[in-house]
Amino acid sequence: MIEDGVPYLTVHNVTDSVERKNYEYVNYDTIFKEPVYSGRFKVKSSDLESRVFISDKEILSFNLENNTFEFAPSVVKRLETLKDSTSHGIQFAITVNEKPQLSGYFKHWSVWCNWYYMQFWKYKEGEGAGIKNRNSFELFNGYMRGKHEDLTPPYPEELIKALRSSGRLIE
Repeated sequence: MIEDGVPYLTVHNVTDSVERKNYEYVNYDTIFKEPVYSGRFKVKSSDLESRVFISDKEILSFNLENNTFEFAPSVVKRLETLKDSTSHGIQFAITVNEKPQLSGYFKHWSVWCNWYYMQFWKYKEGEGAGIKNRNSFELFNGYMRGKHEDLTPPYPEELIKALRSSGRLIE
């Protein structure tokens, strides 16, 4: 559940069915009077799917200096098949021992993301079709009120500890 604001459609009377679909997953910040796209959300263990999308062994490394996850090629193949029915991204959670540590979105673009996201570019046709920068995914901290903020430490301690102990943390 997105935590920022209230559901957009409870504040704005949108009657057009196409436009209503566009705002179905959007909240509205009543203080700053603006939409909240891909907003902040918390994840409980009970929210997780029974089958993981990216297994532990498919997370090859995390580089603290440039906030980049390196994934196995099998992950990229699955990402290429994801169907994002909205422009708001697909939610993910990174866990340690089945406990959520970090949540965010896989996004094709960064516009209007108000929470953490990993961006990837999909090309549909011709030479170079597929995902650009095939295995590296930078973690960003979204667009907060139109201002891009770099993700800065501290990262969840349990996540860093797990990556370090498995030799996958690049410092």
